[in-house]
Amino acid sequence: MPKQENDNRRFFIVTVGRTGSSLLASILDDAGADFGVSHQGGWDPAGGAFEHPSLDPVVRHFERMNEIGFRRPYGLWPRLRWTAARHRAKAGLKDLLPRARYFKGEIDPLVH
Repeated sequence: MPKQENDNRRFFIVTVGRTGSSLLASILDDAGADFGVSHQGGWDPAGGAFEHPSLDPVVRHFERMNEIGFRRPYGLWPRLRWTAARHRAKAGLKDLLPRARYFKGEIDPLVH
């Protein structure tokens, strides 16, 4: 597929940890994938390679939102907390997405 101008596609490696995702990210990086993070020496078997540091706070906000409820809850206080967590998560994700095309991490809270 030819590359298009202003291509908004993003690719996520969703992992729960210790599943070989750093090796996969290293292979993709060698093939030209842009993870938006600096790295020395490629794949590190100790783990955590190629994870964008700005992704963790976004995931935490989505986790907080999901702890309150998977859908907008009833009641004023839970609804305000849920909406605030959702807003922070979406704003963080919107800020992060232009920084790279590939993302890796324990981002299962983003996937419903």
